[in-house]
Amino acid sequence: MPLTTTTIRTDLKARLIAAALVPAGHVFDSRIIPIEGDGAEFPLLIIESMGHDDDNLSVGLPHWKRLERVTIQGAAEAASEAALAAALDALKDSVLNALLLDSEWIKKFEKIVKIETDFTAIYKADRLRGGVIITLSLQYRYQPVPVAEDTLSKVHIDYELHPGATPETVEATQDLTLAAP
Repeated sequence: MPLTTTTIRTDLKARLIAAALVPAGHVFDSRIIPIEGDGAEFPLLIIESMGHDDDNLSVGLPHWKRLERVTIQGAAEAASEAALAAALDALKDSVLNALLLDSEWIKKFEKIVKIETDFTAIYKADRLRGGVIITLSLQYRYQPVPVAEDTLSKVHIDYELHPGATPETVEATQDLTLAAP
């Protein structure tokens, strides 16, 4: 399957669920951050596409080198600043280890250009919530597949007979009717 923004994001979600880094049901492929309110359950992971840059590699057919930016946001809750920092560090390390030690995932890309991490904290009266944001810059080849109407329905082939061939051994023309797969 060719790489696209969607396939990268859904593959990341599947791999992080399989790695069991957070409780079942706590990995989201969404731009909606489900951490507000008292009903939020921690820790959790959110995978988002942040866009991409394309560089054309061909003068003729469109063939691109794409640099895709994907973030994995982790959120945790703790009773103290030290416990929150430790939880966020552990979540970051476990996400990066799950991906960077997965040779099948790494082989999908030409290069992992950059990995950036940032931390955030949200202070509440009775608890501390914080987040880690891991931004992956992934380089791969992208070639758009044109969507074309199926207009070809018949092919006519003419053969050129070489000396010594007879009409009994080779037909001079042949019609092929194409059917949709």
